[in-house]
Amino acid sequence: MLSSLALRIIMSIMCQFMWEKDLQEALNQLEEGLKDNIKRLSSFDKYKQEILRVLITILDTSSDPRTQAVACFDLSQFIQYYLAGRIIVTDLKAKEWVMKLMNAG
Repeated sequence: MLSSLALRIIMSIMCQFMWEKDLQEALNQLEEGLKDNIKRLSSFDKYKQEILRVLITILDTSSDPRTQAVACFDLSQFIQYYLAGRIIVTDLKAKEWVMKLMNAG
C-alpha cells in the first residue's frame, strides 16, 4: 500500500538525519498526519463496503421496482465516479444481480 511505503520512507529519512531537529519535527508532524489519514481512509473503505453490501442486499431481497431502481442507480453512480468502482462492483457480484433484474423486467 502506498501509505505504508510513505511511512517507511519517512522513517528512513528520520534515521538518516537524526541530528537535524527542525527536520525531525517536520517529519514527525508529517508522520502523524499520514497516520491520521490512513485511519480515516480505512474507516471510509469499511463504510463504502458496507454501503455496497446493503445495496446488493436490497437488489436481492426487495420486490419493489422503485427500490430496486434506486439501488441500481446508486451502484451506477459508484461505478461512474469512483475510480475502481467497476472492479469492486464486479468483485461483489452486484453486476449479476442487476442483470437478473434487467432480464426479469
